[in-house]
Amino acid sequence: MQVAAVRDAITFYEQAWHLMDEHLHDQNMVPRLSGPKIEHLYTHLGQAYELNAEWEKARAVYKLLLTYSRDSSQSAVESTTLKRLATLTSSPST
Repeated sequence: MQVAAVRDAITFYEQAWHLMDEHLHDQNMVPRLSGPKIEHLYTHLGQAYELNAEWEKARAVYKLLLTYSRDSSQSAVESTTLKRLATLTSSPST
C-alpha cells in the first residue's frame, strides 16, 4: 500500500470487510478466512485509516480485531493490537 493510494486501499479493504461480514452472517458466524487473513484485513484497514488521519475509524477496526483475537485465543495478535490502540491514544482526535 503506497501513501498515494491510501483512499483506494481503504475502499478495497472496506469492501473486503463488508463481504466478510455479510458472509459471516449468512454462514452462522463461521469465518471461511483463516486467522492470518482476518488479521491482515483488520490490520491493513486500520493502518490505511491511520495514514488518512481517520483516527476513530482506525480505533474501531482495532477494537474489532482485539475482540476477534480474544475470542480466538490469539495472544500474539491481541498484544500487537493493544500496542496499536495505545499508539492511537497518543494520536490527535478528529
